[in-house]
Amino acid sequence: MLGGMMHCPRCNARYDDSIATCPTDGAPLEPPPDPMVGRTLASRYEILRRVGAGGMGSVYRARHVILRHDVALKLLSPELTRDPVMRERFVREAQAANLLKHPNIVDIWDVAEEGNRVFLVMEFLEGESLAQRMQLGPMRVREAVEIAIPVCHALARAHSLGVVHRDVKPENVFLVRDPSGALRVKVLDFGIVHMRSEVRLTMPGEIFGTPEYLASELARGEPCGPASDLYALGVMLFEMVTGTLPFNGSVHQLIAHHAHSAPPPIRSRLPSAPEALDTLVFSLMQKLPAERPGSAMEVVGALARILEAENTAMAPAARTSPPPFAERGGAGETTLLALQRDSVAPAVSIPTLRHQVATFHAAAEAAFPTGDMPEPMRDLLQRFNANVDRVRELEDDRRGIMVELTERDRRHQRERDDLMGELRLILVEHEGLAARAQGLEAREREAKRDEVQVLQQLALAWDTIGQVPSNPRAITLERAEQLEALGALAGRWRAVWGVLDGAAAGRSAQQQALRSLEQRRDAVQATLDALESESQVTAHRLQRRAVTVGAEIAKVLAAIDGESDAAKNMLRVHPVARGLLLVLERSAADAN
Repeated sequence: MLGGMMHCPRCNARYDDSIATCPTDGAPLEPPPDPMVGRTLASRYEILRRVGAGGMGSVYRARHVILRHDVALKLLSPELTRDPVMRERFVREAQAANLLKHPNIVDIWDVAEEGNRVFLVMEFLEGESLAQRMQLGPMRVREAVEIAIPVCHALARAHSLGVVHRDVKPENVFLVRDPSGALRVKVLDFGIVHMRSEVRLTMPGEIFGTPEYLASELARGEPCGPASDLYALGVMLFEMVTGTLPFNGSVHQLIAHHAHSAPPPIRSRLPSAPEALDTLVFSLMQKLPAERPGSAMEVVGALARILEAENTAMAPAARTSPPPFAERGGAGETTLLALQRDSVAPAVSIPTLRHQVATFHAAAEAAFPTGDMPEPMRDLLQRFNANVDRVRELEDDRRGIMVELTERDRRHQRERDDLMGELRLILVEHEGLAARAQGLEAREREAKRDEVQVLQQLALAWDTIGQVPSNPRAITLERAEQLEALGALAGRWRAVWGVLDGAAAGRSAQQQALRSLEQRRDAVQATLDALESESQVTAHRLQRRAVTVGAEIAKVLAAIDGESDAAKNMLRVHPVARGLLLVLERSAADAN
């Protein structure tokens, strides 16, 4: 079928994509050039190149011609623009992203129209989608979890504001490489979100989403909720670590599987997977939403425990190599992961240690009721008690680090929101300048056309009048009318020059306003950059403190273990103390 799929760059002839070279001149055939490239939309977005395409339209890299920064333009395809439902979904994506404002959700700055096209203006992201990363094969558990946690934070933000994504999948998770080389995670495409208190855009029972990641209730045509996104997250985690989907088949088969089939265990395909991850994914993919985890933050807690176990198992490597995924300042969830990764000492139950201290003292007093406790035993108990006090102090310090980090991230998020809001106001102000510029250009073009006509009419009128008599009484009525017409033309000429003069003054004022706007933009951007830099420095400082505290906790806990064993060995020889030690050991076994 001739579809104009390929063209010859030499003769511009079009051919079916079944051939690779031009039959006329032998040149290799190429895809036809995109007609959008090189155009400027809304008088301010110059399209540089196409970077992707999807079911709703195409995504282009563009440059703001005034503010001189690159953006991503997402254009809704012309046929969908005419569909009011799809158009509303497209606009709703901008509304949802603007409402959420989160470091792990792509920023959308503008929504505009050009002719019969509607488009979104988004931050331009350098990197790759999670789907592209997964084409390289299964991911290590640690890598998968470190990506999933920021996704959970994005979903938690959305769910807290009554927004359900409804299309969580690897194509909608983007891995961004920042200038420091670290990776940040962004959730994209809120185009089919369900927003609380909004008019439904789907009919009751309509299935909407991607079949491979479709939550059971959506597969059954039931209402969606936050748990629907968590189900899709479970499918995505399964695929990330195993390299395969839990279910396969046609669209109808996939829908049936998600609606009714129990998910296979991860360990049936990846025996080395942690049991905790298998349990979590199984719970995320339960058929009834009520049987899944209660919130995205609950999933974060489970993932953090899995990550801590992975880091503890490879603690030496964690201390000597940089983390593969680390948020730049401003996304505190991943900085928290960095603290958990670098501070490898496990959380300690101070009441449990206190109970051990009390038990050892009671056992020692029972073994030596007359106060003749040997000095080594007394010294051992004192060291044990002092080390427990030291662990409590270190644990307080560790909690303080986490509180400080949380407060820093909240403050940074508020300041970032304010600065991004100011940047959006600058863009709005620029839109006003651009609209006024278009009006000035239109008036100037019209005035120049009028000037040409008036000058021609003036020259003709002047030639018609000829030499004016020196005696005013010799001027005839006809001559007076000619002079009057000439004066009217001169007045029109002056008015035209007034318009041209005003347009020139308007352009000058506009240029000055644009310079002022650019200065404001640069100042806001500099403040934003300084904020990000300060956040990163603070995060690194907290990480260093956490490493020191974690190492000291691990050292003190090792000493406590040795002292505990020594105390037990010294007390077991006394029958009355042995019974108390057995109670201690049983309570420890019950706790485990």
